[in-house]
Amino acid sequence: MSGLSALKFVASKPQQGNSPKHARRLKLSNKLHEQIQMAKAVQSGTEFVPVKIRSVKDESTGETRKVEIPKRLKPWWWSPEFDS
Repeated sequence: MSGLSALKFVASKPQQGNSPKHARRLKLSNKLHEQIQMAKAVQSGTEFVPVKIRSVKDESTGETRKVEIPKRLKPWWWSPEFDS
């Protein structure tokens, strides 16, 4: 216990969150990843539907629950298949 009594308490600095620049990079990286997955799905002939989780409040009970809703994605490339 003699080692514990020699320790001192000091105030630590709170850790800062991500910088705005880093947050934008992460957001762009996630969007690029979705586009790559969508392009691979188009190549293989499958369907890629990413989902986002939303909180929905029930009007009658007032209970909040989480629901998965498909994201609306637009391809960042031009292809005659997507042209209407």
